[in-house]
Amino acid sequence: MTTFGKLLVVSQFILSLVFAIIAGMFLAHRLPWNPPSAGGGAQAVSGMIDKQEKKIKDLAVARDRATARWNAYNGVLLALEAERPGRKALFDAKLALMRTGKGANNLPPVTAIEYDQQGRLKVAGSAPIQYRGANVMAFDPLVAEIWRLRKNDNPALFGPIPDTQKRIDTLLQQYNGLTNDINGQGPVRGLRKEIALQEEAKRNAVAEQERQKPFLANRYSETVLLLQRQNSLLSRKQELQKIGVAAGSPP
Repeated sequence: MTTFGKLLVVSQFILSLVFAIIAGMFLAHRLPWNPPSAGGGAQAVSGMIDKQEKKIKDLAVARDRATARWNAYNGVLLALEAERPGRKALFDAKLALMRTGKGANNLPPVTAIEYDQQGRLKVAGSAPIQYRGANVMAFDPLVAEIWRLRKNDNPALFGPIPDTQKRIDTLLQQYNGLTNDINGQGPVRGLRKEIALQEEAKRNAVAEQERQKPFLANRYSETVLLLQRQNSLLSRKQELQKIGVAAGSPP
C-alpha cells in the first residue's frame, strides 16, 4: 500500500468518527415533534406539535375578538368618512358666517357648533351665540363698526378712556419730572446728589472739628495762663501804687 492510500484510510477513519459524533449529538438533542410512545411506566409528555396547536387554540379567542372589533370600527369609520364632506361644508359655512356674516344660507346670526347625545354633529337647529343678551355679530362687520365709531369720534364708544389717558400722560410727565428732580439730569444735580454733598460737607466739618480740638485746647490753656499772669501783674501794680512807686516818689 502506498503512502497516499494510507492517508486516505486514516482520513476516512477520522471523518467516520466526526460524523458519528455529530449524529450522536443530533440524536441526543432532537426535538420532540411527536409525543413519545408510552411504555415502561414513563410519564406522558406532549410533543411540540401538540403544544403549538394548544397555543393556537388559546389565541383563537383573542383573534376572534380583535376581528370583531375591527369589523365594528371599520363600519363606524366608513360611516364617518361618508359624513366628512358634509361636516366640512358645514364647518366652512359656519367659519364664513363667523367672519363675514354671510354663510352658505345667508344666515345673519353666528350659530354655535352643537352635537347630539351620540356625539354626531347637528346639521340644523343650531342656536345663535348670545353675548349680553344679543346675537354675536360676525368678525368683519364688528371690526368695521368699531372703526366707523372710532372715525366719528363717538364718545359713547370710548367713554372715559380718552380723559383717563390724558390724566395718565399728565401723571407720567409729573412722575418723570419728580424722578429728574431726585436723580438729576444734565446741569441739575438732583436731590440725591445734594444730599450726598451735604453729608460729605458734614463729614468734612466733623473731621475738621476733631482736627482743631488739640489746637483749641492749647489756646485755651495759654489763655488761662495769660489771664492768670494778667491778674498777677495787676495785683503787683496795685501794691506798687500803694507804696508810691507807681507815682514816682522814693519808697
